[in-house]
Amino acid sequence: MLLSFVSIGFAINEITTKAKELVAKMTTEEKVSLLVGKGMKFPGATQSNTGTGVGLSMEKVEGAAGTTNAIDRLGIPLTVVADGPAGLPIEPIRKNDKKTYYATAWPVATLLASTWDVALVKKVGPPWVMR
Repeated sequence: MLLSFVSIGFAINEITTKAKELVAKMTTEEKVSLLVGKGMKFPGATQSNTGTGVGLSMEKVEGAAGTTNAIDRLGIPLTVVADGPAGLPIEPIRKNDKKTYYATAWPVATLLASTWDVALVKKVGPPWVMR
């Protein structure tokens, strides 16, 4: 058991070191592009570097909130992002695909509060906190 924790510690240190080295190679513009993401409207943005718009990104996952910008020169791919108070909002059924895709969904907090059922909220609460 102790060996496992030591191994995990070394792995975390190695990952942290690699991440710091990667960030050090990034320009200020590249760092900002990761924070803003594609589809966001901001001064100086053009259609070519803003993507399809928040909530309309179909590049990887239909219904996702958008994507980050890729930084090709450093091998950083775009990342699909999703948000929402009820979990990950994605389209479960997609064109030309027989699969159904599932994501975590939670009751919205205001809905739970409107039940006035404290026992119910306590049942839902622990997994909500863990996410």
